[in-house]
Amino acid sequence: MALICLSGPPGVGKSTVGRLVAETLGYEFVDLDAKIAADNASSVEAIFQSRGEPYFRELEAFTLAGLLDEYRDERTSTIVALGGGAITQTSLRWRLLDECLLISLTAPIDALLARIGKSGDRPLLSTDPARQLRTLLEARRGAYAECHAAVSAVGSASEVAAEVASLVRSVPLVVPLGTATYRIHIAKGALQKLRSLVAGYGDVSHMFVIVDEAVVAHYGNRRLEAALAETGAAVTLLPVPSGEAAKTLEVTERIWSRLLGAGVDRRALIVSCGGGTTGDLAGFVASTVLRGLRVIHLPTTLLAMVDSSVGGKTGINRPEGKNLVGTFHQPAAVLCDTDFLDTLPDRQIRSALAEVVKAAWLAGEEPLRRLEADVDDLLARSPSALERAIRESVRLKIDVVREDEREQGRRRCLNLGHTVGHAFEAAAGFGALSHGEAVALGLCAAAYLSDVLLGPKEPILPRMRGLLARAQLPTDFEQRINPHVLSFLLADKKREGDGVTLVLLTAPGSVVYQMLSFAELRQVLDAARQGASAAI
Repeated sequence: MALICLSGPPGVGKSTVGRLVAETLGYEFVDLDAKIAADNASSVEAIFQSRGEPYFRELEAFTLAGLLDEYRDERTSTIVALGGGAITQTSLRWRLLDECLLISLTAPIDALLARIGKSGDRPLLSTDPARQLRTLLEARRGAYAECHAAVSAVGSASEVAAEVASLVRSVPLVVPLGTATYRIHIAKGALQKLRSLVAGYGDVSHMFVIVDEAVVAHYGNRRLEAALAETGAAVTLLPVPSGEAAKTLEVTERIWSRLLGAGVDRRALIVSCGGGTTGDLAGFVASTVLRGLRVIHLPTTLLAMVDSSVGGKTGINRPEGKNLVGTFHQPAAVLCDTDFLDTLPDRQIRSALAEVVKAAWLAGEEPLRRLEADVDDLLARSPSALERAIRESVRLKIDVVREDEREQGRRRCLNLGHTVGHAFEAAAGFGALSHGEAVALGLCAAAYLSDVLLGPKEPILPRMRGLLARAQLPTDFEQRINPHVLSFLLADKKREGDGVTLVLLTAPGSVVYQMLSFAELRQVLDAARQGASAAI
């Protein structure tokens, strides 16, 4: 990590710790306030007094953006002590999360006040430091929470610096949602982080682990149970069926009864361990019991790692369709331990690649080309290619979710291929086709619809179909369209009256939302079926 930025409130010790970390790692050190003062030949206090806080924030953002541009392509590693308010601008904070390691230093307000003393060099705390600091901390609480890691600065500066330095080797991805911010750890052995996560909560009364029964068979007496035991918390395993059979009201009620019968309280922690269906069920249970419990996802399939474990969607199925009953409930953390992928059947690896393909098309030309270069290595289970695919897919999802947590706007793009894909999946009875195989068919249908309805400069379907075929996924959506499949379009949870908004493409990374009535959609898809029949 070439650039580390330390954030936190006034008096937390960012500059002191930053210098020590720089000495430890051999990095350069920059104090942002000192650089602003030097660049403008004026103290921070004088700038505040003469030009006001809004001007200083603009100057601060300009200076920090310049540092990011300067160090993005530099080989020199640097640690920057930010001013206390530098992260209050959302776009700048998100850029820090994308381009550097952002660490928030924390300390109790009494400790901060003791360090600040009666110094007059802090313009925002100049009249009543205690009252002003409490107000400032409350206003910035959500911004400080959006970081790769939070480190307590209560100990000695050398101890704090040592902990900051240790984080350089393991940088999680962050879903920045204010005080609901959570982190996604992607690595071999990531399961071992469960102990520190649980210890960080400090108040866990009991861990209820909703686990795929197939995972219990593979790992029940080994890695999983060892990781759970290391947390020191009381643990109850709640096995559930594999696949879509877990996402039923019957299974949900059984889990509710087990939790309530065990005296679950608000300090309990729900842990999901399995594929996407296990995570969907566990998230739904966590969101509904006692009006909301914390949940940590331990996805064990590639599909769950690249898609369902991130974003907070939960749900169970109904006979009328997939995920028709559900909630939004963000996890407290996600641990993607790629060691779990070693035992996956080849079909599950292939199926997951449909969501990877979707993410690459949404992300743009460069990510799509990287995936096209990597697809053979992914089928061969190259560890580096797998981790790269997970990170690329999760980054895209984070970029979308942080702008639109509850699918009111941009998040709709993640439904690319899913409207028709879910119809294929439901028509097959949630079993004959895997979710990924159904999405692959849906992506081809979306590409076909894009070509027919939008007439893009470069046709979408040939490239989409070619990549999915290389991933050994089904692409013959035209031959599979039939009245039974089309009937399930009417049950799509995104329907609007007698129609549905489709996610279409004009190029990689270029999305168009187009409303079609169900009659129009059936007509266009039926034309594809008839064309395929005529060609046989």
